[in-house]
Amino acid sequence: SKTFSNAKYLTEHIVYLDGLKDGQQYYYQVISTDRSGNTTKSAEKQFTYQETQEIIHFLPLIQRR
Repeated sequence: SKTFSNAKYLTEHIVYLDGLKDGQQYYYQVISTDRSGNTTKSAEKQFTYQETQEIIHFLPLIQRR
């Protein structure tokens, strides 16, 4: 289990993962908090890593009105 945090309030983040094993299934969830303290989390997602595959997942961001 790894947790990544960024105190800057940005609309895009990049997380690099290392040490993934070929053929292994991984799960992740994104939790986000805006400047007003509102927190939301994505559904749990999964992917199976393939060594020759670059995996990029885009999650919809919560937009403040």
